[in-house]
Amino acid sequence: MLPPPRRGFLLPALLALLLSSVALLAACVARTEGQLIFPVDDSYIHLAMARNLARGDGFGIVPGELATASSSPLWTALLAALALLVGERGLPWGAVLLAFLSAAGFLLASARLLEASPLLEKRPVAWGVSFALSLLIPLPGLVLLGMEHALHLALSAALLVALREAQEGRGLPRWSLGVAAALPLVRPEGAVFVGLTGLALLHGGQVRGFLALGLASGVPFALAALVQRWATGFYLPASVVAKTALRAGESGGVLALKGAVQRASSALGEDAALLLLLVGVGALAAWRAGQGRLARWEGSLAAIFLAQTVAHGALSSMGWFERYQAYLVGLGLVTLGALAPPLEPPRGVRQRAQVAALAALALLCFHRKASTLVRAPGACRNVYEQQFAMGRLARALPGSEPLVVNDIGAVAFLRPGPTVDLAGLGDMDVLRRKLRGGFQREQILGLLAERGARYLMVYEDWFPELLQPADPRVQRVATWRLSGPKVTVAREEVAFYAIGPEAARELDAALRAFEPSLPAGVRVLRP
Repeated sequence: MLPPPRRGFLLPALLALLLSSVALLAACVARTEGQLIFPVDDSYIHLAMARNLARGDGFGIVPGELATASSSPLWTALLAALALLVGERGLPWGAVLLAFLSAAGFLLASARLLEASPLLEKRPVAWGVSFALSLLIPLPGLVLLGMEHALHLALSAALLVALREAQEGRGLPRWSLGVAAALPLVRPEGAVFVGLTGLALLHGGQVRGFLALGLASGVPFALAALVQRWATGFYLPASVVAKTALRAGESGGVLALKGAVQRASSALGEDAALLLLLVGVGALAAWRAGQGRLARWEGSLAAIFLAQTVAHGALSSMGWFERYQAYLVGLGLVTLGALAPPLEPPRGVRQRAQVAALAALALLCFHRKASTLVRAPGACRNVYEQQFAMGRLARALPGSEPLVVNDIGAVAFLRPGPTVDLAGLGDMDVLRRKLRGGFQREQILGLLAERGARYLMVYEDWFPELLQPADPRVQRVATWRLSGPKVTVAREEVAFYAIGPEAARELDAALRAFEPSLPAGVRVLRP
C-alpha cells in the first residue's frame, strides 16, 4: 500500500494521464478518418525497423540493408519483440501502449521523489500538482508519438530514485544497474545523465556505486558504439550524425564539436519553459542551501538537472513536437516540486500580486508545451495527408525500383522495399557521401542511376540544384498541398518528380489513379 502522500499524488496523476491520452487519441483519430496516425514521420522509422528486425531482415529501414536510422536501438528492439506478440498490424497501437506504460512509470518514480514535498501534504494541492505534471510535459503527447521519449523520461526518473536511496543510506539498489545499462541505449543523452548520477555518488564518497553505474552503463554503450563503428563507420547512430551538430570525419572517427556554448544558450533561449525551470531550480536550491535545509539527494537532484539541461542544449536536438527536451521538462518539474517550500495562502495585496505575476509567467512560459496537445490533431492530419499518403502511393506505384524520398518513415513502413533516403538517416551510402561533401546535382543523379531509381517524392527547396526546371532529365509531375496549416511536417507541399519522359508518364498515370483516394482537402497541383 502506498503512503498517503504518494497515494494522493499518484492516483490522480495516473487518472489524468489515462483520460488525457484517451481524449487526445480520440481527437486525432477523428481527424484521420479513423486511423491511428502519428504526429511525426520519425515514429514510422522505428516501426519499419522493428518490423524488419522481427522478420529477420536486419537492422535497417530497407529489408536486408544495415542502416542505424534509429537513435534508440533498445526501443526498436522492444518494438520488434512486440511485433512478434501482436503482429505487424497491431504494432502501431502496441507502440502507443508501450509509451503509455513508460509515462505511467515516470509518474510512479515521481511519486517517490516527491513524497517528502510539502506540495503533497494537502490532497487538493497534490491533485493539482499531479494533473499539471501530466499535462505540462506534456505526457499525452509522448504517448501519442509512440516513440522512446516516454521511456527515456521514466528511466531517468528511476535512476534519480536509486540515487536518493543510495544517498539516504539504503545503498544503491541492484535494479538501478539495469536502468543505467538501458538509458544510453534508449537515448544517447542517457550516457551523460548516467555519468552525472555517478559523479553525484562519487561526490558523496560512494566509490563502489560510482564504479558499478559506470561499468553497467559504459560497457554496453561502448560495445554498441564499437559495433556501429565496425558496421557503418560511425560511433553514433546515423540519425544522430545526420540530424545534430555532431559531425564525423571522413574516416568516421573522432567527432568534432563546434560552438557548444553558443548552441546551449540559443537552445535555452528558444524554450522559455526550460529556461524558467533552470532559473527556478537554481534559485530554490541556492535558497535551501543558504538556510541549511538542502538534503544531499536534493542538492544532487538540482545539480544533475542543471548540468544535464546545459549539456543537452549544447549537444542534442530541441523541439520537433517538443519531444527531445520532454525528459528535461519532466525532471525539472519534479525537481522544482521536491525543493518547493510549504505553500501558504497569499496574504495581503502585495503577496497576491506576486503570486498572480508568477502564475502568469508560468502560463506564458509553458504555453507552447500545453499547446502541443491542442495542435496534435492537426499534426496527425498533416502526416496523414502527406507522409502516410506517400506511403500508400508507394505501394501502388508500378515496378519495384527504389523510391527517392527525404522523409523515409511512413514510406518504408507501408512499402518494405528499396529506397534512396536523400536525408541520409536511413541510407548509409548517402550519409557518407554527404559528409564527404560534393553531394550535388550530378553526384545525386549518378547515384540514382546506379540504384535504378526513377521516382522522387521530396521537398523541392531542400534540393534546389537537383530539381532545376531547365534540365529535362528530372521532370516535375505534380505537387500535393496540405488542406490546412502546417504543424509538424517540414513543408506544406511535397513534389513528385520523375527521371526521364517515360518515367514521368508512368508516374503521372499512377498519381491520377491514386488521386481519388487522397484525404479530402489535399490539393493536387500540376505544371
